[in-house]
Amino acid sequence: MKHRNLAFNFFVQTWLAITIAYNGASFGDEYKKKISSHLCKNEYKYKITQPMLDLCKEQAYNFGYAINGFNRGITECQSLFTNQRWNCSTFDVDSEFTLFNTVMSRGSKEAAVQMAMASAGMIEGITASLRRKKKPTTKDESGCNTQLAQQNPGEYYSECDADLTIGNRFANLVIKTWQPQTNQEEVQMNEHNSYVGKMAVQLNMQKVCRCAGISGNCVTKCCYQTLKPLKVSAQWLQAQYSKAQKVVRSQRVRRDGRYLLVNEKDGKEPANTDLIYILDSPDYCTHDINKNSLGTTGRLCNNTSLDTNGCEYMCCGRGYVTEELNVDDFCKCKFNWCCDVTCDRCKKTITRHICK
Repeated sequence: MKHRNLAFNFFVQTWLAITIAYNGASFGDEYKKKISSHLCKNEYKYKITQPMLDLCKEQAYNFGYAINGFNRGITECQSLFTNQRWNCSTFDVDSEFTLFNTVMSRGSKEAAVQMAMASAGMIEGITASLRRKKKPTTKDESGCNTQLAQQNPGEYYSECDADLTIGNRFANLVIKTWQPQTNQEEVQMNEHNSYVGKMAVQLNMQKVCRCAGISGNCVTKCCYQTLKPLKVSAQWLQAQYSKAQKVVRSQRVRRDGRYLLVNEKDGKEPANTDLIYILDSPDYCTHDINKNSLGTTGRLCNNTSLDTNGCEYMCCGRGYVTEELNVDDFCKCKFNWCCDVTCDRCKKTITRHICK
């Protein structure tokens, strides 16, 4: 697993470096196709299907940004759920449900939030990259694009406004292209939760205004919508996870011919900000590949906490072992004017509690 992840991370960094040059240089279309074909075919070897390979060749730069954004979304997921039995980590196994080297959870509310955070990461990653490359076309002397609509007197919206359209469209395309066609309910669930990821980014954008003109009285402002850090969207999705809705197939048919998924309890259609799932979650106490459960054996816990990171809950009543480790640490640090800090190296004993 270690070597495989190192290889994959090296590939992602190399991909991003090449795509930056790829988009900045004035290569011909045929040459770009050759670069895309070489990158997609010879470097990306992790369970890629032919449709995904074709998508990669068609939009290499978006594909590269999507990979990076996806990984950032999964990292945020693991960070936010680190003190839960399910910590957004997955199996190191070959599976048709592997997306960008990550085995995706299936059917549960955990699968819902994982998909949404991955989607939010892709959308944010692509949008931020495209925004950095954006250049206004029609400007007045203040640097604002005055041909764009005024929403308030004295405010103009510039072309540096973050636009989620392309990122959202491509993230949806990635999910639809990758998604194994198992059962229709799971397909619809993943598509819905991917859209919730988009809503997480959209609802957490912020408006930034700067004074324009030379008078300094700020009569005219140049405003734009910008992205907040991905962590903000991920935290919003974590809050949605706690109230995710279990859905079932109804007898009502959507415009696209598929059956509508509705809340199991009240029969209502979930909102586009609601995470949905179709299977009840296991307790994640034991190792079970069929239930996407890694188990909690070997996990660190807090023996004084009554929260989810406490040993009683985390270890599922199995108990825990305590070990002491001697580690090097900085101590007796002194601040020397100006401006240096010197420390001694000391031995420190730390105590860890590990689930049986």
